[in-house]
Amino acid sequence: MQQKISYYIMIYLKHSMIHNKKSTYTNYRYIINKHINQYWSNYYVFEINDIIVMEYIEMLYKLDLKSKTIKDILTILKGIFKLAQIDMKIPTPHINKPNIKIINDEDLELLENELIKEISYINFSIYLSLYTGIRIGELCALKYSDINFYNRTILINKTMSRVYDNESNHTKISIDSPKTYTSIREIPIPPFLFKYLRLLKFSENDYILTGSNKYMQPRTLSYKYKKILKKLNIDNYTFHSLRHTFATKCIKMGSDVKTLSLLLGHKSVEITLNRYVHPDINEKYKIINNLKPMNEKYYNIQTLKKMVSHLFKKECVKNSV
Repeated sequence: MQQKISYYIMIYLKHSMIHNKKSTYTNYRYIINKHINQYWSNYYVFEINDIIVMEYIEMLYKLDLKSKTIKDILTILKGIFKLAQIDMKIPTPHINKPNIKIINDEDLELLENELIKEISYINFSIYLSLYTGIRIGELCALKYSDINFYNRTILINKTMSRVYDNESNHTKISIDSPKTYTSIREIPIPPFLFKYLRLLKFSENDYILTGSNKYMQPRTLSYKYKKILKKLNIDNYTFHSLRHTFATKCIKMGSDVKTLSLLLGHKSVEITLNRYVHPDINEKYKIINNLKPMNEKYYNIQTLKKMVSHLFKKECVKNSV
């Protein structure tokens, strides 16, 4: 008996519930309910063809959705088709990664001075992110109990995010394990930051960001961070710029990329190199200026003048004619 696509959608969701994080499963379920069910559920497997698929993709683009949303929709649809053994090529849109700016030295000095001028839980937390590279969701979920005072380290084993709740049809805050196993990591705390940490008062179950058992969500922290930048009248860097600035600073100091990749919680060294290393113009000059010709004796100023003098003679003869 031929099955409808709705059957394979149900199987896909069951697989997702077992093999993915709760937040990932919730996101997939939301996408299926909003963008896939209504269009595909009543099709039988044998009815699916290239024309129907391309019409669906065209419809998605007409809805003026973000390319990331379209990519997620089509990735899920591919998974459903694979379960149904439908061999159909589905093109996915290319997503241009946003160009995250690193904080220049002048702005960085202004920001650091502002953060240490009056140490608060929020100021310390932003400072901590700048010198450990932890993500905003990881910072919001960080508790006093995650600090190892003997080893002077932070254990990153959870993250905070806002996910869609299918039952209430609203979003809610979720504190869950990181998306990948490499994101679970231990990071040493710089000695100068550790001194500030010891001055702040916490109970065992307090969040580092608030100094209480009440959390602050990423959206609120991002807003407070931008207020600080606005007060300093400096460029509107995103909170994620702190992480990029940390990575680039480490590379400039000569850190090996493998260790940096572990500190950042990346799956691979390639991610660290491709996304988080931002050489500035001075670094480019340093490389180019170190290049030497094979025979330097021909490149002193007197030799160069002799080498080009014939060009000027030719030009003079040409002009006199």
